[in-house]
Amino acid sequence: MRPSSALSTAVLALLAISAAASAGELEVKDLRSEALDQTLKVNILLPDGYRDDATRRFPVVYLLHGFGGDYREWERVGVVPEAAGLAAIVVMPEGDKSFYVNHHEDMKARWEDYISKELVAFVDAGYRTLAQREGRAISGLSMGGYGAMAVGLRHPELYASVASHSGAVGVPNFTADGEIAQRLLKIFGPEGSKARTDYDLFRLVKDLAPAQRPHIYIDCGSGDFLLDSNRKFVAHLATLKVPYEYRETPGGHDFRYWKSNVRYSLTQQLKALETAAQTKKELVASSESGGDFAGAWKLTVNYGDQDLDYDLRIQQEAGTWKAVLISPRSGEHPFKSVSVKDGALRMEIDRDIEGNSVTFVYEGKLQEGKLKGKVTLAGQSDFSGEFEGEKKKATSL
Repeated sequence: MRPSSALSTAVLALLAISAAASAGELEVKDLRSEALDQTLKVNILLPDGYRDDATRRFPVVYLLHGFGGDYREWERVGVVPEAAGLAAIVVMPEGDKSFYVNHHEDMKARWEDYISKELVAFVDAGYRTLAQREGRAISGLSMGGYGAMAVGLRHPELYASVASHSGAVGVPNFTADGEIAQRLLKIFGPEGSKARTDYDLFRLVKDLAPAQRPHIYIDCGSGDFLLDSNRKFVAHLATLKVPYEYRETPGGHDFRYWKSNVRYSLTQQLKALETAAQTKKELVASSESGGDFAGAWKLTVNYGDQDLDYDLRIQQEAGTWKAVLISPRSGEHPFKSVSVKDGALRMEIDRDIEGNSVTFVYEGKLQEGKLKGKVTLAGQSDFSGEFEGEKKKATSL
């Protein structure tokens, strides 16, 4: 006997429920937003085993839906079975048709504030998250791909990885007609508006300091109508020498394409969070072992029978060491590389000596409160000197 269409649909629905149950636990929560002056739904996928260990904490991936979708769109795409076995909480908020930015005209449509402030705080307060930058990633499809990039690049202190599937990455400067044109005008304002500049991904990624840049993942189907804009954005990243991963595979702007790519992107983002956490750990260790190097020093360099006096400024910004040598004879000269490892300082600086470009290498340690070490000339073993620095009491970095 051949089953009826209704029965087949029911069987498929039961299978889908079974798959969802095996892949993780879904919860739908209400979140009252002051930024939007309304209560919104949030779909939250808990990882396998979340209830089994009350002490274990998990990273969070925020998945943003597309234009015309809602907080359950990623569920309909199939993220529940695709995320099976991944040790992460997946948060899927409502985004309406907002593009996830604070709107130009409507002061009650502060969607960026909702996502970056209220939603993150809500999730961190209600779930066992790794409540730090290295424990958060943000991603999305289409409108949500743009939104993830915009929010992630504007808040690199919150997210260590940003991702986009078929993203509308050029939307602040899109030329459109009809209802979408009117909506974009209300969201981003007229041509040349501050909002269009503030939310321009091309500008955002250019202006972001290398030490602040999150991991960037982008994919787009080879048959997608947004393919050209994604290629242009990726070319922009390459021109800026910004690290990224880009995948272009067969597919269009549809659920089938997004389902076939979401597990890969989730996996890559979770790896990126692990890398960011390890890097932070190493930077903290480096800072702890070399924190006393930071400051302003009075430096004396001895080459045989010649003593030269300098000022030396050393500082650390977002985990990156920088230093400047200040000569009373020729002004400021930045070191091209500075590193601290196992309590030892190493600095390299290029100088012009009688028309020849040479690289001096300073290597030293703290000894009885002073900075002491040797100066060598890269590539020449027959040259060496010594330096000694005394930290100034008042610093101005």
